[in-house]
Amino acid sequence: MASIGNFAATFALQGAARGGAAFLNSILGGSPPRQILWQTTDTSGTPAIDSFGRPTSTVLYPQVVIEEKHEDVLRITQHPVEQGAAITDHAFKMPATVELRAGWSNSPSNPGLLGAISSLVPNFGNGNALRDIYTTLQGLQVNRSVVSLVTGKRNYTNMLLERLGLTTDEKSENALMITAVFQEVIFAQTTIITVPDATVMKNPSANAATTDLGALNTTPGNNANIPALNAVLPDDLHGLGG
Repeated sequence: MASIGNFAATFALQGAARGGAAFLNSILGGSPPRQILWQTTDTSGTPAIDSFGRPTSTVLYPQVVIEEKHEDVLRITQHPVEQGAAITDHAFKMPATVELRAGWSNSPSNPGLLGAISSLVPNFGNGNALRDIYTTLQGLQVNRSVVSLVTGKRNYTNMLLERLGLTTDEKSENALMITAVFQEVIFAQTTIITVPDATVMKNPSANAATTDLGALNTTPGNNANIPALNAVLPDDLHGLGG
């Protein structure tokens, strides 16, 4: 699959999509435009920067958002005890998830709101605009691209596209209607420490840093099959040594 950077030309669609988002906002009373943002990369996969050395982002605007499902879960551990109720000793936050049902259209003839918004989007003539958007979303998933989401109720960062579904029927042949599930990625923080030299340690065998001993080979035991040892083993263990 080509790099996401190859789809930059496709996102000439963005300007018209912004107009579509503005049109939708006028209907929904000023709701913020929904956005999917991610770090732009060049054809080699290296993060792209602008002329000022700042990282650049690619923005994808859904023309219409049908539904958003936000879910936050607090995991509360339960351990049964001999008597009484199960005890709880930990509670931790699970990664947030967002399910997004959104769509794009290239057909101004579609009736209703979707058709009205799609009339603001130019027709590229090759009929591949929807395919390119879908391929771009697939690229976000395949490349494990970390994205940010702007929704009507909440903004998210550090999200991965976990599931991407597409349904096409006789009413949506000229539209791209996707269901995308994004899950938050919680990055762990690590600290690098310097361990003192083993020569200044009282018990270096227990406290010294790991030492590379090179390649090691296993060797067979010397007493596994001697008659004297087998003589004292239980009957069901005889012969296990060889």
